[in-house]
Amino acid sequence: MSGTTTQSGQTLSDLDTATTAAPADTVLAIVDGALQQLPVSAVTADSLPLAGGNITGPVTVSVAPTDDTGVVRKVDLTKYVSDSVSSSALGTITATVQNNADIVAVIASTLSPVQKSISASNSLSLSFLSKISTAYSISLSGNCTININSGAGIGGLLTMIVTLIPNGFNASITFDGKSSWLGGFEPIFSNSQTSIFMLTTSDDGATCYGKPY
Repeated sequence: MSGTTTQSGQTLSDLDTATTAAPADTVLAIVDGALQQLPVSAVTADSLPLAGGNITGPVTVSVAPTDDTGVVRKVDLTKYVSDSVSSSALGTITATVQNNADIVAVIASTLSPVQKSISASNSLSLSFLSKISTAYSISLSGNCTININSGAGIGGLLTMIVTLIPNGFNASITFDGKSSWLGGFEPIFSNSQTSIFMLTTSDDGATCYGKPY
């Protein structure tokens, strides 16, 4: 290219020194294999600035990060956490990860012990909530049927420890899945003294093994 070339009445050398393009200015761009002259506003409308800007929709990243500042994908996070613990004992972690808060929630909900104190009567459902252990302290305020949920979705060998404070009321245990108690008999819980029992499962509660203390 030789001579003076103009664009919208300005020489290219003048455009080179411009600091900000006006929306009405035009640029050359290849669209669907063809060279077209487009307004700047059409080219930049859906573009993210080199500095600043916000992303409001989902972002798809096709490869794992290669340094500490790279974007972490869900598959990379779950593999890292699973590799960082004993996979033979804890199984595979599955979770929905959208942002940093979800990353913290994944680690906290699956790799930290969970303790809950509950006042209950009539009926109560308990779930396995952690790969480390789930502990419930239940204070009865009436006769209560306690159901152990299946389908935890965590995987691995899970443990639940239940402390039952009867306060003069009766409790019974039911299961979504199958149950097998040490000695072959489901325990009868006293309504006058605290009972403690432990449940374990290796199939997300489909089969629970119980042991009273």
